[in-house]
Amino acid sequence: MAHSMTHDDHSARLRRLRDAATLCPADLAVRCELAECLEAEGAAADALLQWQQVLAYDPNNLKAWEGVARCRSGAPAPASLSLDRRRH
Repeated sequence: MAHSMTHDDHSARLRRLRDAATLCPADLAVRCELAECLEAEGAAADALLQWQQVLAYDPNNLKAWEGVARCRSGAPAPASLSLDRRRH
């Protein structure tokens, strides 16, 4: 059963992702998820930094290039990056 994440749930998720990115900077999956979460909350500048870190490790990462383009253009995050998304 899916339900919306509360603000506290989202804050805890962001904290866990930030901690994971700090502990393992080359974990691109974590960095991508962190960037997506930041975009979803409207923190484009912070998301852009994460996307740029992904590109530093993998310059051909299409997902990161798309994220950079969204952040720089001010385009809204796709609906798939909604705060309501939950992993099972």
